[in-house]
This record gives sequence, C-alpha cells and structure tokens, in this order.
Amino acid sequence: EERLKRLGAPSDMFLLYLAGSHQIGRLSYALQGKIAAKATGESLDTLLRTSSAGLFDYLIDKYALTSGISGIQPKALVPLLPQTHSSLPLETVIVKAEGADYLGIARNEYLCLSVAKEAGFNVPNFWLSEDGLLLVMSRFDRKADGTALGFEDMAVLTGRSTAQKYQGSYDMIAKAVSVFTAENSAIELQRLFERVALSCKLGDGDAHLKNFGLLYENPAEVRCLAPIYDVVCTNIYPQLDGQLALKLNKHKKFPTHQALIEYGLRLGLEREVAQNVLQRIDAAFEVVCQRLVEDIRYRDDDLMIRIKNAVHQLRT
Repeated sequence: EERLKRLGAPSDMFLLYLAGSHQIGRLSYALQGKIAAKATGESLDTLLRTSSAGLFDYLIDKYALTSGISGIQPKALVPLLPQTHSSLPLETVIVKAEGADYLGIARNEYLCLSVAKEAGFNVPNFWLSEDGLLLVMSRFDRKADGTALGFEDMAVLTGRSTAQKYQGSYDMIAKAVSVFTAENSAIELQRLFERVALSCKLGDGDAHLKNFGLLYENPAEVRCLAPIYDVVCTNIYPQLDGQLALKLNKHKKFPTHQALIEYGLRLGLEREVAQNVLQRIDAAFEVVCQRLVEDIRYRDDDLMIRIKNAVHQLRT
C-alpha cells in the first residue's frame, strides 16, 4: 500500500498492468507489443534460511507491486531459481510474512496446513522459514511443465464481489461446486466437505468465498476444487469475532460435531464417510501438535498452547 502511494492514484488499468501475469489463474495483462521482462528468481534455500526481517522487505520491493494476490497477510509471488538447468518456466511460490496485527500467523498457518496434509487432504507443497516468520507455498494453479490453469474463486462463481466475500453460506458453495463440476461432483463435494470441516475443526473463521475455487485446463472439460490454502486458527486472535466467515445451518456459529455430519449428508456423503473425515482431522491435529512441540520454532511463546486450547474448546 505504501509503495502504491508513491505512484499517486493508480487506475484500475495500471494495477492490471502491474500485476501482469503474476496472479492466481492464467489471465495476464501487458501493453500491446510489449514482452514483460522475466524475473531472475530466488533460491528456496535463501527464502527459508535468511533472516526474514530484511529478506521480506527485499522481496516486497522487488515483487510486491507485480503480485496480484490479496489477503490480510503481507505476501508476494516470488519465482524460484531452478535447481538444475531447465527450459521450463520458473516455478513460482507465494511468500507470506507475519504482520504486527496477527502474531504467529505464519506458524499458525503452517500448523493448520500440516494438519490438512496429515489427514490426507489435497494441499500444495509448503514450507516454514527457519525463524518461523515466513510461510512459503507452491502455486496450485500451475502444472509441472509450467502450464497455467484457469482458476475461478467462489465469489466470482456465485456472482459476488470481493467486498461481498463474507456473504453467503457453505451450502451455497456446495451448490456451485455441484453445478460446475458436473460428472465428478461427488468427488469434489467430498473434498469441499474436507475443506469446510477442516476450518470448522481448527477454529478458522476466515474461510470466505475467495478461499475456495475451481481449477480447470479447459473450461468445457473437467473442473475440480482447488487444493486447500489459507487456513488459520483465527480463534486465538481476540480482535476477531470468533465466528465463521460464512453461514452454516443458517448462522455463523462454529458447528457441533453433529451439525458437521448433517452438512456432509446434505452434500451427499455417507454418514460413515463424513464421520471418518472428522476423525482424520482430529487425529491429524494431535499428531501434528505432538510433532511441532519438539520444533524450536514453537518453543519461545504460547502459540501452540493457545491453538490447542481453541481447537479443543470447539470439541466440547
């Protein structure tokens, strides 16, 4: 924001020009006849091992104005240097930094994503810097050969603007998934249940419309739910309201175990399948907490204790 102010009052078209091809999805923008300069890229090892304070300022100066991604955390799209000589496009990662308003948020998200991975859910590759202040995640909208996939978030698919991303319900998302995934909707609805249940179980009150989306290679062919991203236990932050981002069962209170089962049934899951998903999340949370309690990045404060208390409180 501060860097944009130096440019005066940029127009919408200028913001699109700045974003170029550096946004989620495959839309890109450029001046007619102009070819955007390719970034040199950064080493993943540098991102994870360098002191985050100076490093993130450097990344913001170099990449922030061309990163077309939003959210409450400071973040940038950063190309990675290839580990070997390759003619493929540089792999790009999303680098998120801890801000002053939400202390511990990088470690918080790393824990939540680790729970999703441990539970067997679809999650992009992700890493936590050695000082615990940066979360690095692979882009989920690129194939291994660099081909860009189409991406539409649920705000777009339900006809809402970014300002309306907290309006609607998880049942509304389910209807959109059912309509837009057609033949494979049963599989995608189970993945949606996994995503919603994960947020509900982990006290994530920021699972809004833009944190769900569909990926596709050809819009007329198979479309699938995007991998899990942006999951944080928001219930540990007292400045937030302690509610869900969207309605479930006509209100925004965190649901009981039975209410989640009923949501799964509405999505067409068998009761045993829904029950199994919830059990996997609970078990994965305990495994991850046990593993991370030995991690030096979680020893210097009470972040782990606060997350465990918030999650266990939702089970009562």
